Amino acid sequence: MKKLKKAFTLTELVIVIAVIAILAAVLIPTYTSLVRKANISSDTQLATTFNSLISNATSMQEVVDILDEEGYGIGKLNPTTENCRFVWDAVSKQILFVDENFNVLYNSRTYNLTTGQLWLTVKTPSEVITTNKCQLNYFLTQNSSQNFALTTLSSFDTGKNILKGTLSINSLSMGNATIKGVISTLSLNTPNANISQYGRVDSLNIAATDTHSLYGYAGDLEINSGNLILLQASYVKNLVVKSTAVYVANSGIVDTLTAGQLSLTSANFSNNGGMVTNNTSNLDNEDLQTENFSVNISTLAQLEAFRDSVNGGATYIDVLVKLTDDIVLNDGWVPIGAFARTKVVKGFQGTFDGDRYTISNLNNTGYDATTVALGSNDNSIRDKQEYVYGLFGFVSNAIIKNLNIVSINIDIPTGALVYGDGVAALIGYSFGDLQLENIVIGTTTDQSKIKAFDGVAGLVGRTYGLSTDIAQITISSCVNNAQVQAGEKAGGFVGSPADAKLTFLNSDNYGVITIVGNGTVRNWAVACGFVSQTNDCEFVFTNCESNGNLSVQSLNGQTEGWTIQTQDFVYVSKTLNQNKNKITSTSCTENNIKTINGVVQQED
Repeated sequence: MKKLKKAFTLTELVIVIAVIAILAAVLIPTYTSLVRKANISSDTQLATTFNSLISNATSMQEVVDILDEEGYGIGKLNPTTENCRFVWDAVSKQILFVDENFNVLYNSRTYNLTTGQLWLTVKTPSEVITTNKCQLNYFLTQNSSQNFALTTLSSFDTGKNILKGTLSINSLSMGNATIKGVISTLSLNTPNANISQYGRVDSLNIAATDTHSLYGYAGDLEINSGNLILLQASYVKNLVVKSTAVYVANSGIVDTLTAGQLSLTSANFSNNGGMVTNNTSNLDNEDLQTENFSVNISTLAQLEAFRDSVNGGATYIDVLVKLTDDIVLNDGWVPIGAFARTKVVKGFQGTFDGDRYTISNLNNTGYDATTVALGSNDNSIRDKQEYVYGLFGFVSNAIIKNLNIVSINIDIPTGALVYGDGVAALIGYSFGDLQLENIVIGTTTDQSKIKAFDGVAGLVGRTYGLSTDIAQITISSCVNNAQVQAGEKAGGFVGSPADAKLTFLNSDNYGVITIVGNGTVRNWAVACGFVSQTNDCEFVFTNCESNGNLSVQSLNGQTEGWTIQTQDFVYVSKTLNQNKNKITSTSCTENNIKTINGVVQQED
């Protein structure tokens, strides 16, 4: 007879469980410790690699850009070791690897936690932390609609992202902090602190401050207590002074000044070279204006402040904005007027005088238009959206003169879900009249290039006239040296105008103009030395030269049924009202100024 196997007794089972528990108590911490040590070793090596790349970075944005260019996404700034963090010290210019108590596990240079400027990347408010060892500052790594509430005096930078929620700082600490980026609402109660604000804030409420210095744009600004310093390139749409415990020193632009029932004096508001457009306070209007007022820009930060003001809605109509030094742009330039192509917004409407200075390193590397500047129309690529791009994205009735733009690398791929239509080094899209004088795009040796899908050029991507009148476009003493490439229409000076009279004086194109088409929309392929395909326009060319090579290529080798044109100056297509199209040329080096379908023309 087969014997049955004997099972564990209850006592034996208890003993086995106890042994397993003892082994687990001994081995699991050992295993956990080994895993942690391995993670610390891996994260230390990663921090070492990071520091070899970012040793010369001067801002958290540069750190992020450099690591991204090297193939390290923003997620890599979160170590694998639990409760540990990478922080960037702006003083010693290194990434520190720290544990949950901010004990430094790795550093590559001498550091001081108490005097350093430590930056921590965050995506959500839950990642904000408080430590007694040091002051932490925060860099936003993605667009967010959440509210960030800080109870310590901290700097905050949205980088290239947008905070659509509220940033509030409530702290009695003494010291300095900086706010940068695009923020919907900023609320401050920092009576002992000095705050420097750059970028754009739509609504700014200052309950109390020692000194708040505004370098950028504020839409609705209310201040109850403290000193408000409005710097040269600052712009406030609506300024409300809520008590006589406020002192404002204005060197920028205040569109509307309001004080309610308060009686303000010079002890509350001083116009230090600035201007107030609309004054509803009791202050004398003559005390709020500066004769021959201009906005002078000498640094990248000031240029960005001017840009942020325009993007917030400031038009600078009848205002002179003047460059007073050369400026090198950071990668991923956000255009001045980052708007979709529409006739609703106005963009920049003033005068921009470069005073013969140079802006360099204009490129779209890392620029994300998806949150601010997208649009579409009947001619857009199916299921895609388009945006305009340039130093200026959008202008209206503007004057721009005496400016050099060099080292240009604008490359907007057509294959993405968003693409470039109305792209140029100077202006993506112009609505209404436009005057351009003494503008030089690229040099003969810097290999500047501008590449997008349609309406691509050296100076202006697209121009449109008013609904009741044609636009008057004057381009004088301008030179394009940049290579221009499009999928449909490209020109040395203007990509595609409509409803305009364009006058060219003493201007020369040396850039190579190329169409590389794939028949995405209309099977157009038009490459011209000055102006690509246009409708309902009149042209005057005086003493101009067209010296750039022109070419048309097809990606798939098929061009049957395409409209293909290469003209040294301009190509005008047939319209219902041909009398609107005229071409006059005088003292030009080439006579290849042609039209088709019998459109009126005059040639030398």
